[in-house]
Amino acid sequence: MNHTDLCKRTAERFVKTMAIYESTMLACEKPDVLNFDSSGNTELYEIKMSRSDFLADKSKYCRNGRSPGKLGDRRYFVCYGDFIKPEELPEGWGLYHFVKGKFYKIVESDRFYEDDLSLRHRRNTELLVNFIITEKTNIVFAKRVLENRERFRRKK
Repeated sequence: MNHTDLCKRTAERFVKTMAIYESTMLACEKPDVLNFDSSGNTELYEIKMSRSDFLADKSKYCRNGRSPGKLGDRRYFVCYGDFIKPEELPEGWGLYHFVKGKFYKIVESDRFYEDDLSLRHRRNTELLVNFIITEKTNIVFAKRVLENRERFRRKK
Protein backbone atom coordinates (compact mmCIF):
# COMPACT_ATOMS: atom_id res chain seq x y z
CA MET A 1 0.00 0.00 0.00
CA ASN A 2 1.26 3.48 -0.82
CA HIS A 3 0.34 6.97 0.39
CA THR A 4 -2.31 7.56 -2.30
CA ASP A 5 -3.95 4.21 -1.56
CA LEU A 6 -4.24 5.01 2.15
CA CYS A 7 -5.55 8.51 1.37
CA LYS A 8 -8.29 7.03 -0.78
CA ARG A 9 -9.14 4.35 1.80
CA THR A 10 -9.34 7.03 4.51
CA ALA A 11 -11.60 9.24 2.37
CA GLU A 12 -13.89 6.30 1.61
CA ARG A 13 -13.99 5.14 5.25
CA PHE A 14 -14.71 8.50 6.88
CA VAL A 15 -16.71 10.36 4.20
CA LYS A 16 -19.75 12.10 5.65
CA THR A 17 -21.04 14.15 2.71
CA MET A 18 -17.94 14.65 0.58
CA ALA A 19 -14.23 14.05 1.02
CA ILE A 20 -11.33 15.18 -1.11
CA TYR A 21 -7.88 13.65 -0.99
CA GLU A 22 -4.40 14.60 -2.13
CA SER A 23 -5.60 17.97 -3.31
CA THR A 24 -3.79 21.24 -3.82
CA MET A 25 -5.20 24.28 -2.07
CA LEU A 26 -4.15 27.84 -2.80
CA ALA A 27 -2.78 29.82 0.15
CA CYS A 28 -2.98 26.95 2.64
CA GLU A 29 -1.80 23.44 3.26
CA LYS A 30 -2.20 20.51 0.90
CA PRO A 31 -4.55 18.17 2.79
CA ASP A 32 -4.11 14.43 2.44
CA VAL A 33 -7.84 14.00 3.17
CA LEU A 34 -10.40 16.71 3.94
CA ASN A 35 -13.87 15.50 4.87
CA PHE A 36 -16.96 17.75 4.76
CA ASP A 37 -20.31 17.09 6.40
CA SER A 38 -23.63 18.74 5.57
CA SER A 39 -23.43 21.03 8.63
CA GLY A 40 -20.24 22.73 7.51
CA ASN A 41 -17.87 20.76 9.73
CA THR A 42 -14.56 19.51 8.35
CA GLU A 43 -12.10 16.83 9.38
CA LEU A 44 -8.48 16.83 8.26
CA TYR A 45 -6.61 13.52 8.01
CA GLU A 46 -2.83 13.60 7.66
CA ILE A 47 -1.60 10.27 6.30
CA LYS A 48 1.79 9.07 7.54
CA MET A 49 3.50 6.06 6.01
CA SER A 50 6.70 6.24 8.08
CA ARG A 51 8.03 7.58 11.34
CA SER A 52 10.35 10.01 9.54
CA ASP A 53 7.34 11.39 7.63
CA PHE A 54 5.53 11.98 10.95
CA LEU A 55 8.55 13.67 12.54
CA ALA A 56 9.03 15.92 9.49
CA ASP A 57 5.40 17.08 9.75
CA LYS A 58 6.32 19.42 12.63
CA SER A 59 8.37 21.58 10.28
CA LYS A 60 5.66 21.99 7.62
CA TYR A 61 4.84 25.61 6.77
CA CYS A 62 1.18 25.13 7.73
CA ARG A 63 2.12 23.84 11.23
CA ASN A 64 4.43 26.65 12.30
CA GLY A 65 1.87 29.43 12.77
CA ARG A 66 2.82 31.45 9.67
CA SER A 67 0.29 29.80 7.35
CA PRO A 68 -2.75 31.91 6.40
CA GLY A 69 -5.19 29.02 6.61
CA LYS A 70 -5.36 25.96 8.78
CA LEU A 71 -7.80 23.26 7.79
CA GLY A 72 -10.03 20.96 9.79
CA ASP A 73 -12.44 21.55 12.64
CA ARG A 74 -11.05 18.22 13.82
CA ARG A 75 -7.61 16.92 12.88
CA TYR A 76 -6.23 13.40 12.83
CA PHE A 77 -3.06 11.60 11.95
CA VAL A 78 -3.58 8.24 10.24
CA CYS A 79 -0.50 6.06 10.37
CA TYR A 80 0.19 2.91 8.43
CA GLY A 81 0.92 0.67 11.39
CA ASP A 82 1.30 1.83 14.96
CA PHE A 83 4.49 3.89 14.94
CA ILE A 84 2.84 7.09 16.24
CA LYS A 85 2.28 7.10 20.00
CA PRO A 86 -0.49 9.21 21.61
CA GLU A 87 1.99 11.20 23.72
CA GLU A 88 3.78 12.36 20.52
CA LEU A 89 0.74 14.07 19.02
CA PRO A 90 0.50 17.85 18.70
CA GLU A 91 -1.98 19.36 21.11
CA GLY A 92 -5.58 18.55 20.20
CA TRP A 93 -4.83 16.14 17.35
CA GLY A 94 -6.45 12.71 17.13
CA LEU A 95 -4.89 9.48 15.93
CA TYR A 96 -5.90 6.43 13.91
CA HIS A 97 -3.73 3.40 13.31
CA PHE A 98 -4.32 1.49 10.06
CA VAL A 99 -3.36 -2.12 10.75
CA LYS A 100 -4.14 -5.19 8.61
CA GLY A 101 -6.74 -3.32 6.55
CA LYS A 102 -8.64 -1.80 9.49
CA PHE A 103 -8.78 1.64 11.11
CA TYR A 104 -8.39 1.83 14.89
CA LYS A 105 -9.15 5.08 16.71
CA ILE A 106 -6.45 5.63 19.31
CA VAL A 107 -7.14 9.27 20.29
CA GLU A 108 -10.18 11.49 19.58
CA SER A 109 -9.45 14.94 18.15
CA ASP A 110 -10.36 18.11 19.98
CA ARG A 111 -12.51 20.66 18.19
CA PHE A 112 -10.23 23.34 16.74
CA TYR A 113 -12.84 25.87 15.64
CA GLU A 114 -15.89 26.99 17.59
CA ASP A 115 -16.76 29.82 15.20
CA ASP A 116 -20.31 30.55 14.15
CA LEU A 117 -21.96 28.54 11.41
CA SER A 118 -21.97 31.32 8.78
CA LEU A 119 -18.19 31.77 9.05
CA ARG A 120 -17.68 28.01 8.80
CA HIS A 121 -19.89 27.80 5.70
CA ARG A 122 -18.02 30.71 4.08
CA ARG A 123 -14.64 29.07 4.82
CA ASN A 124 -15.82 25.73 3.42
CA THR A 125 -17.25 27.36 0.30
CA GLU A 126 -13.90 29.03 -0.31
CA LEU A 127 -12.12 25.70 0.16
CA LEU A 128 -14.43 23.92 -2.26
CA VAL A 129 -14.24 26.61 -4.93
CA ASN A 130 -10.47 26.59 -4.54
CA PHE A 131 -10.44 22.79 -4.89
CA ILE A 132 -12.68 22.77 -7.95
CA ILE A 133 -10.48 25.36 -9.64
CA THR A 134 -7.24 23.48 -8.95
CA GLU A 135 -8.09 19.77 -9.03
CA LYS A 136 -11.48 18.39 -10.17
CA THR A 137 -10.35 14.88 -9.19
CA ASN A 138 -9.96 12.73 -6.08
CA ILE A 139 -13.47 13.30 -4.70
CA VAL A 140 -15.41 10.73 -2.68
CA PHE A 141 -19.13 11.22 -2.05
CA ALA A 142 -21.23 9.60 0.65
CA LYS A 143 -23.56 6.89 -0.66
CA ARG A 144 -26.66 8.95 0.21
CA VAL A 145 -25.33 11.91 -1.81
CA LEU A 146 -24.83 9.71 -4.87
CA GLU A 147 -28.32 8.21 -4.45
CA ASN A 148 -29.91 11.67 -4.18
CA ARG A 149 -28.01 12.87 -7.24
CA GLU A 150 -29.21 9.86 -9.24
CA ARG A 151 -32.82 10.40 -8.08
CA PHE A 152 -32.59 14.05 -9.15
CA ARG A 153 -31.26 13.08 -12.59
CA ARG A 154 -34.11 10.62 -13.13
CA LYS A 155 -36.70 13.32 -12.30
CA LYS A 156 -35.36 15.57 -15.09
